Amino acid sequence: MLTDNKLEKMIAKVNLAIAYRMAEQPALSYQILQSIDESILSERRLAGVLVVKGNTAMALHDVEAAIAHYIMARKHYIKAKYRRNATRVTVNLLGAALADQQRTLFEKFRKTLDAKSESHLTDNESAYLLWLDTLYGSVKYKKISPEVERITLNLAPKLLAGGYITPVKMILDRFDATHLISLEAQTKTNKARLKARLVDHWCGSP
Repeated sequence: MLTDNKLEKMIAKVNLAIAYRMAEQPALSYQILQSIDESILSERRLAGVLVVKGNTAMALHDVEAAIAHYIMARKHYIKAKYRRNATRVTVNLLGAALADQQRTLFEKFRKTLDAKSESHLTDNESAYLLWLDTLYGSVKYKKISPEVERITLNLAPKLLAGGYITPVKMILDRFDATHLISLEAQTKTNKARLKARLVDHWCGSP
């Protein structure tokens, strides 16, 4: 049973994990997430934790793990009838699929999105989906097209604002095209690092 105290602790762990990931410390973020007792969570909350795990796995460049987390999160959202969130995590899954050059996986889940489901996406998510759709041909033919270069430059602000810098860089890196994303956006190493000892508090025994 998820008591108020356990719920508050779980939410705090997730928020701290996100903070560590955004501070460029994904390994610590993943450590915190692994300490969460998923067995006591509802379908929706479990899905949310899995999404954060997927995002953190992407930051660690563990695309295979990210894909697995996103697929499970999507299943739990659908089971809990949270269609909007299922649509949103599908977009993350599509990005991971292209980062891993899994075109069949991309095609499979891209077909699950239609105009109605896409209406649930934010402006930044819609921009990312458009970018992925445009880039799909380049992944297929293993060559960046002039159209992809143009749309990457045009959509870069929204891709960065949406927090998609990691998958975007991973995909573009395969084509030696990371120059299409500004150096300022790629470099975040000047951010203050969170104290590692904070993890001990959240990852210890309950």
